[in-house]
Amino acid sequence: MVWKQLRALLASATTWAPLSSALAEDPTVLYSAEHMWTRYDGEYILVGISSHLSCMLGKITLIELGVSEGDNLGENFEFAVVESDKAATELSLPVAGRLVDVNDAVLEAPHLLRDDPEGSAWILQMLPTDLEQIEKLFRKDAYVQYVGGVCE
Repeated sequence: MVWKQLRALLASATTWAPLSSALAEDPTVLYSAEHMWTRYDGEYILVGISSHLSCMLGKITLIELGVSEGDNLGENFEFAVVESDKAATELSLPVAGRLVDVNDAVLEAPHLLRDDPEGSAWILQMLPTDLEQIEKLFRKDAYVQYVGGVCE
């Protein structure tokens, strides 16, 4: 059902671009139980960490990717480690796909993951290989309920 609604929404959209915090309320943004967000534009999926995870991590000091452009990656594949003043956390993919782009700005300035986690601080751009995996993801309201509210 979510997939049909997402497809209808995308069909009515004219353009797509990753915009700062506007993503937080965008109905095409979906969340995984592992605190990752995705945004599908009809061809590609952007992947990043949720605002909730960013808040829980605190000051983010480093992101180390274990993947390269062109890699085919499976759902739940651990693609990076984020280090912060509170913890080191492995990031896993919410959907399978081929990696087509990496946000170099985030690698060079990991604090962006804290400043704008659901906007300009996307981490990967992928060509999805199994769109049905999107059906397992949460909408924003369900994700907020899942995590028990908004992290302050």
